[in-house]
Amino acid sequence: MASIKHVEYINREKAFEKKGGCIYTKHRLPKWAKDSPNVFFRAADRYTKNAVRYKEMVFALQNELTLEQNLEIVNRVINEMIPDHYYTLAVHDKVGAMAQDGTHNLHVHLMFSPRIIDDVEKEKERLRSNFFLNKLRSTAKDQSNEAKRKHGAPMDRRWSDRTVMPELRATFQDITNDVLRKYGFRVQVDHRSLKAQEQEALENGDLLLAKILHRIPERHVGNIQTMQEKNPMVEVIKKYRVERKEYLDLLFKADMLEHSMAEAEQEKKAKVLQEDVASVVQSAEFQESDLSATSPIGVLRQNFLDAVRTYEHRKEMITPTEEALKEARLEYMTAEEREVYLRYLHLKDEQEHWTTFQENLKEPDMDDADAKQAYKELIPALAAKHEQLEHDLLGLKEQIEAIDLRLKNPDIEKQIQLLTHQVLQENKAVEPLLREAETNLKQAMDDLKRALHQDVTAENSQELYTVADLLRIFKRRQGMHRRTVNRLKKQLAPLLKKVISPERATRIAQDVYSKNECKKIRQGLRDCKKKEATIAAEQEKYQRLLQDAMAKKPLPSSMTLASIQEHLTSLAKWKKDAALEKARLESQQAHWEDLFKRPKIEAKVQAIALGILKKNESYQKKYAALQNEYQEATDALSHTRTQIEALEEQAKKEGPSVRVYRSLTEEEATWLKEHPHAPDIPKTEPKEKTEPVKKKEPSPLIDGTHPIEDVLTILYRRQSQLKRQAEKLQKKAYALKKEVISEERALLIAQDVYTKGEAKTIRQGLRKVAKKEAAMVEAEAKCQAVLKDATQPPEAIKTAKDSLVSLAASKKELALEKTKLETRQTYWQEQFKKPERQATLKDIANGILRKNAPKLQLYQAAEKAHQNAVSSLSLVQQQITSFSAKAQKDGLQKQVAFAFTKEEIDVLMKNQKTAPSQVAGGKAPAKGPATVPPDAPNRIADAIAGSDACAKLVAVLRDDDQGLKNWSLMTEAAKEEEFNKNFYSQL
Repeated sequence: MASIKHVEYINREKAFEKKGGCIYTKHRLPKWAKDSPNVFFRAADRYTKNAVRYKEMVFALQNELTLEQNLEIVNRVINEMIPDHYYTLAVHDKVGAMAQDGTHNLHVHLMFSPRIIDDVEKEKERLRSNFFLNKLRSTAKDQSNEAKRKHGAPMDRRWSDRTVMPELRATFQDITNDVLRKYGFRVQVDHRSLKAQEQEALENGDLLLAKILHRIPERHVGNIQTMQEKNPMVEVIKKYRVERKEYLDLLFKADMLEHSMAEAEQEKKAKVLQEDVASVVQSAEFQESDLSATSPIGVLRQNFLDAVRTYEHRKEMITPTEEALKEARLEYMTAEEREVYLRYLHLKDEQEHWTTFQENLKEPDMDDADAKQAYKELIPALAAKHEQLEHDLLGLKEQIEAIDLRLKNPDIEKQIQLLTHQVLQENKAVEPLLREAETNLKQAMDDLKRALHQDVTAENSQELYTVADLLRIFKRRQGMHRRTVNRLKKQLAPLLKKVISPERATRIAQDVYSKNECKKIRQGLRDCKKKEATIAAEQEKYQRLLQDAMAKKPLPSSMTLASIQEHLTSLAKWKKDAALEKARLESQQAHWEDLFKRPKIEAKVQAIALGILKKNESYQKKYAALQNEYQEATDALSHTRTQIEALEEQAKKEGPSVRVYRSLTEEEATWLKEHPHAPDIPKTEPKEKTEPVKKKEPSPLIDGTHPIEDVLTILYRRQSQLKRQAEKLQKKAYALKKEVISEERALLIAQDVYTKGEAKTIRQGLRKVAKKEAAMVEAEAKCQAVLKDATQPPEAIKTAKDSLVSLAASKKELALEKTKLETRQTYWQEQFKKPERQATLKDIANGILRKNAPKLQLYQAAEKAHQNAVSSLSLVQQQITSFSAKAQKDGLQKQVAFAFTKEEIDVLMKNQKTAPSQVAGGKAPAKGPATVPPDAPNRIADAIAGSDACAKLVAVLRDDDQGLKNWSLMTEAAKEEEFNKNFYSQL
């Protein structure tokens, strides 16, 4: 094909214009081409003799990205592959000719001249007739730039080399994946063959991905064949695609079901374990056990609590199936869709909460009149809350259905399935860690139970002690109980300030409903009271001065009778103004109190109060639990005091040396033996000196060299922590964003306030009209298509005609409604242009923005923190990719330089039997003799027998998609573990 014809084809010009689908064009051409690819490539056809006129690259773009983001890929490919070539490009976006499911075939045609823009061309462009000639020979005598300019530009010979294609594919893959990661997509492209990708998936143990990749590569079908009706090859490929999609859907559903069943089984185990942990923590033996970090019980208690925290932490690292699917769907939503979807989920959660609350709500007894009255007031408030939630959910239903419909696009649905599987596949790396944490927790719990039982047995054994010894012990107990009471009392005070009572919640709800008018009234009344007290004090002072002046007593300097009388007059005036202000505020307060007694308003206020109490529920639970603990500690202290008084009375009557039976704990008995002649402990112990709490500084990084397996373990740990942190910050930013009001929105709210809601009603009406118009246009297009289709039955044509008539009548009614709304909107717009209206609106909007300023600052801070967390996560993921590639190349035991924190080193020391090879310059501990499993000789013989057997053994040693894994994470017998680790590191 001639160059000019191909330019017309990719730019959809002349004969190819009807094909359509060209959405973007761009070029780089010499000045003589006058920004016209047709002129440039027509000259190539005319002046090129026995040489290639053009080259073309066609590559697919990503449907996940926008046009601007895809152009970023295109521009980077141009800059890296053809930086010194003239070119033209065209981006095409059409539904694929072979696509039966509406999948778009987004791709770019990059057509370029194989001639290089050399230094001569850059200095001064060649003439049109010279550029496409043969270049000046190297044997020519005249090698000046002017001589070269009279000859053609040199050809780039690398485009004639077949080895350039793998390089081009790899470059395109790297650029595309960089851009996808930049815009938050975890999906990646791979330029390798399907067979190579399938082999890697099998080696990583990812059977589902291997099955997906196991398919027959489709043969390329040209445009002419796709346009032919009932072409055999086209029919076969279409049928294969349909049946393959059904097969892949079944595979994905089976994988999801498998993960769900495993999660359900794990949840059962976790529930049993949590019940066991709760029984230990809530037991009296645990509550009364020694808190000292150096005592045997204290050490076991701390080990148990550490094991609980480790188990909970690793349990949170497992991503549930539903959560993985939700994350994948959110990734393929736009920002607006994501906001709507998250709000919909929030409303569903809130609806479920209030439904559960109402189901568990029981009617109080008839004897309690106050509770009965509160119950009667609560039921209508709950009904109003349910109705409001149903209304809000119904308002979002249409948008949610549109989002679901878009995500069901086969291409997007396939990517969501793959992304969900990828997230679930990452759980396999954490599952061995979770099982290990579960085993450790059970062991720590059993050790603690045995120790607590022994402690209680020792306490229940009765021995003879003197009254003096018992007094010392009980005074020691009294000191411990007193410290516990003081500690809990200090914790209760700040927590009480955060607890909101029902009365306070009602006041806050009234403030919200009245837009803080009630709060201003209360504040005004408090100010009036203070002003009245100040004026009364001043009047009393000046009355005394007036009496002194009338009695001709000496007055303070610069004070006369006239000034005193003048000041008293001013105070009387201020008192009168304060009384008027107080009367005005009391009148407004009475007005709002009457409003709040109306049933509808009262129901709204109660609904708001319910929401406030729901948000405050966590603080209420914490305060109640702490209050119970404080009461128990107070009772224990009171009981100990009673015992001390009884012992002191007994000592007075019988003497301190008399022996009596008394049960002591093992720790107290040991303390008596260690302190046989300790002085009596005073009844009131001196307060302990508490050192100021030092602010915890972040652990410094410790440089050193470590095996790659240890580095990857810590990097995955950091990745998990950063993921949770980023998700938490994202939720926080989203929650704050909903409360932030922009300047435009503030102005709209001000207009709504000024027009008493009419402006808002007009805007909503116009939006509804626009939706109806769009629906009518779509319906009209369908009817017109039916009328144009000659194959339609007469009934369908008649129905279409009737529908068109009905649509025409509806259009007229809709046009009248739209005109009416636009007239009112124009009227208010004219009103808002008047200077006095603008000033009023500006004042209202500024007031709204001032009230919203703290929320805006909180949102900006939260968003900045979220971006920082995402950047840190991206950096850690890049490090994981880099070290994984290095592990595949050099092995897991390769020593590399990396910095750990002390906590991370402790984690490695705890999770592995041996410490890292080098920590901050230290040496690795000596390894003990390895335990050789019975089948070791056979495995070694197989490995040495040949490359195939060795490759099989290496495949066995692979765990999942992270590559070679730490042997401590594999599910083999404990006796084989050490041998296998050493053996594999040598491989």
